[in-house]
Amino acid sequence: MNEFDKWNELKKQINNKEINLKFRGGDIFFMSIGKNVGSEQVGKGEEFLRPVLVYKKLSKTTFLGIPLTSTKKDWYFEFHYKNKISYAMFNQMRTFDIKRIKFKYGRIKFNTFKKLSKKLEEFITPLKREEDPLGRISDKSISQTNKNVNKIYLSPPHMSGKEIEYVKKVFESNYIAPLGEYVDKFENSVKNYTGAKSALALCNATSALHLALRVLGIKDSQVAVSTFTFIGSVNPLLYERNEPVFIDVDKYWHMDSELLEKAIKENNIKAVVLPHIYGQVADIEPIKELCEKNNIYLIEDAAESLGAYYKWKMGNGEWKIVHSGTIGVFGVYSFNGNKLLTTSSGGVLVSNDGELIKNARFLSTQAKESDFIEYVHKEIGFNYRMSNVLAAIGVGQMEVVEERIAKKKEIFEWYQEFLDEEFMPELPNTRGTRWLTTVVFKNKDPWKVMQNLKDNQIESRPLWNPMHLQSLFKGVKSYLNGRSEKLFKKGLCLPSGTALSKNDVKYICEVINEVK
Repeated sequence: MNEFDKWNELKKQINNKEINLKFRGGDIFFMSIGKNVGSEQVGKGEEFLRPVLVYKKLSKTTFLGIPLTSTKKDWYFEFHYKNKISYAMFNQMRTFDIKRIKFKYGRIKFNTFKKLSKKLEEFITPLKREEDPLGRISDKSISQTNKNVNKIYLSPPHMSGKEIEYVKKVFESNYIAPLGEYVDKFENSVKNYTGAKSALALCNATSALHLALRVLGIKDSQVAVSTFTFIGSVNPLLYERNEPVFIDVDKYWHMDSELLEKAIKENNIKAVVLPHIYGQVADIEPIKELCEKNNIYLIEDAAESLGAYYKWKMGNGEWKIVHSGTIGVFGVYSFNGNKLLTTSSGGVLVSNDGELIKNARFLSTQAKESDFIEYVHKEIGFNYRMSNVLAAIGVGQMEVVEERIAKKKEIFEWYQEFLDEEFMPELPNTRGTRWLTTVVFKNKDPWKVMQNLKDNQIESRPLWNPMHLQSLFKGVKSYLNGRSEKLFKKGLCLPSGTALSKNDVKYICEVINEVK
């Protein structure tokens, strides 16, 4: 059955009232703009403007709708996203360019929808009198704006298509428990990509950071960590009863080495946890020198910066690529649902010291002694390993890592084109991934911007709320310069999903620019 036959069958069901249709506002109202291609009553080539209420999705690109300025009820639309050409069928084939009131693909600004709602009701009312096959349409259903299927999310997962193939192979093998062929493949893919000598796939990046501290014996100690980060960088410190010492950020939004140096002089710091945030990298050389000089362990929390790297000039004049996460004693990557790549939930611990990873691997599987078939345990272990199923997803994701980074950077460039604001700077001689495009507003209130975005079904997030401001860490030692607090008060994370188009970004920016 082709799409036109499906449409006819659906039309019969609607006319026979076998299907009850429900409307919801915001994502079902279109403006069709086009020219007739042949009619005696309507001049050939005559332009017209007509609102269309779409009430049924037939497929990814096909919708059934009513032209609200007409008493005719059955229209068939097929949207071709790439070339932006659409078709409609009504008795005979007519062609249209389908556009929204303001932007594309069925999302309409909430404020615009509210202004047009009364006119919509005027169009719908005559249809009710004519035994409209759609049935009764209530005011409540028209004005409903929650649960918008076209919501723009901050950083949704983006599958390559290969993941399902690999997961299917896992199911065929019936080896879906932790460990297995694809866990090994996933670990090898991370090693080969980043240049790390050893890798351990785990259930999440938080567990990876916890294992790093555990293996190094960092407990009941002071640990320096950036205050401008996600709490996942800090919670593992508390698991081992460590005392965090918060360090403010430099002009690149990462740990300030001068403040770190002061903290080292005034405290007995045993380790530094260095977060690389939003897909960028920290100025790690002075921090590494401080750690080496003072016998302090350096652990890189590269959860947000897989694929970001430094370009270091060697003594022979050649440039060397060094990935974030591979410079400290340990490095941590996240494969959470919103990251550059995802395994749904997952993390990887890397190190250039194979013995350290061997120890972490032992602890991650309940610290079971391998020399005994019976379950023998001599120390506390953890259930932190990744399943073979999630690792199969990771293998597919790693195959498109450079493609995803290229798209993230392109999205960032589009934001730069459409917004006259300040963006997160990039350290010289590095490559960031722009996992999230982040902006600091010159004059706008970011909370008002966030609300306007929310009203238009666009997800955004504040920049990191500094750890030293959290009630959980009241009284904790902090070395501050005011930058992290300023960033939090003035900045936002903007939608950065790799399925976004340039028109999507333009739409987002126009919503942002509405806020004065």
